[in-house]
Amino acid sequence: MTLEDFFACLSYGRLSNLSIGMEGQGSIAPADQSRITHHVNETLTALYSRFSHKTDYVNVRLSADRNRYSIKTQNAVSNTVGTNLAPRYLIDSEDVPFANDLIKIIRISTEEGEGTDRKLVDCPLNDKAQPKSLRTISYNELFVPDPVERKILTIEYQAKHKRLSIPVDLDEEIILAPVLETALEAAVASRVYGSMNGEENTNKSIMLNNEYETMLALVDVKDLMQETMSADHNKFIKNGWA
Repeated sequence: MTLEDFFACLSYGRLSNLSIGMEGQGSIAPADQSRITHHVNETLTALYSRFSHKTDYVNVRLSADRNRYSIKTQNAVSNTVGTNLAPRYLIDSEDVPFANDLIKIIRISTEEGEGTDRKLVDCPLNDKAQPKSLRTISYNELFVPDPVERKILTIEYQAKHKRLSIPVDLDEEIILAPVLETALEAAVASRVYGSMNGEENTNKSIMLNNEYETMLALVDVKDLMQETMSADHNKFIKNGWA
């Protein structure tokens, strides 16, 4: 679904009786497109945080004298800004730069062994029973209690949706599970009505937000995003998939 498609859905549907929705003509008034796109960006971040849509990876090269590692673009090898003096321990490339899109660290692994016996193993993470367990100090900062010089950690993380451009590019794609598309419409429309004066508009905003939350609860209860299956790889093993 492109941003233009989404604008059409709002215009024909929940914003059809407003001038911002051009009274159901199939688009959003040009003067309001940036504001609506801002609402879309904020809601996509919320939806990608609540329901995992994208998993990505970044490598971190450790230094023996450093325990704290921030997973930010200023620490990426691809960041060539001359005034940036931050240490570059995130290993990425100009072709595939780290997008600063981390929501939550899921898993951390590293290679162990020698030669043909080398294999990727999971590192203990936030395990208070293990003194050398890695710790997440914040959502994007890692504490390594016993760093080994030049050892590489592979961080698997839940990623955000790429922010849609402002000024608006109508051809940009919104990548969202189909089951959540109407929830996105309800949330954005709720924000629009919430920014308007008057009790009627406030009540409309509350109603749309309740509709949004009801949709998300339904997705949770019915596991429509199939998160319980994807979160536990052992299920595939037990059922003969590996």
